[in-house]
Amino acid sequence: MSISAGKLILSDSILEQVSLKFNAVRDQLLNLLGPEVDIHHIGATSVPGLLTKGGLDILIRVEPGSFESAAKALDKSYLRNTRSIRTRDFTAYIIDGDDLDIGIQLAAKGGAFDFFSSFQEKLSRSQTLRTQYNDLKSAAWPSGPDEYRNAKTRFIRSVLES
Repeated sequence: MSISAGKLILSDSILEQVSLKFNAVRDQLLNLLGPEVDIHHIGATSVPGLLTKGGLDILIRVEPGSFESAAKALDKSYLRNTRSIRTRDFTAYIIDGDDLDIGIQLAAKGGAFDFFSSFQEKLSRSQTLRTQYNDLKSAAWPSGPDEYRNAKTRFIRSVLES
């Protein structure tokens, strides 16, 4: 369930709640996967001033040689996100039944999907990018979830390619 109940809200209004939940889930993931993994809070709730659906996105970065064992460990504890792709260096999970939507992305370091933290850093450093991203989200939101995701993907690609 999303905190925002079907609308976009400013991340600032839920930063504390989401940060507490991130810390709890991060501890669970570290216990499951070990201290050698990199775990990051990503997505709109990790950057003040962004519009968000009100969920929590978590990135787990692992060495390429550890990807399969990490995926197997996560498979035992979390649901695969069937709306997301799965490759040899990326897979996604969801935590169902929580008070907010939680997505977990597992990416091999240096792989094709190891860009989430780079995008977050660019957003954190640029008010212009945050404004553009919010404008894009506001415009795409009424078009439904597929167009919303597609518009965000196009924007992320353009930012990372610049």
